[in-house]
Amino acid sequence: ILGREDSQKLDEAEKVFRETIKMSPKNPYSYWYLAETKILKKEYDQALILAQKSINLEPRIISSHFLYLKIARLINDKELIDKIKIILKAVHNQHLRQI
Repeated sequence: ILGREDSQKLDEAEKVFRETIKMSPKNPYSYWYLAETKILKKEYDQALILAQKSINLEPRIISSHFLYLKIARLINDKELIDKIKIILKAVHNQHLRQI
């Protein structure tokens, strides 16, 4: 359980990441970090949307896919977990072909 001070820090972090997104809306990492903040706040629906946005902006960033998988596991969405695993394998295989 987050204490009051932790909650305030998360609110501050969220504010910073939202500002970062305003300044650079095509930066997938800003969405990734905001999604992580939403996870800590247990706001999983919003975290999923943000992780998906990060993936849409740059599908080759594996960590975004793993973040999406992490959220799917937190909400125990087995169908989504299976879907993400298939996508991860495809992205991984694509990376291997480029090496």
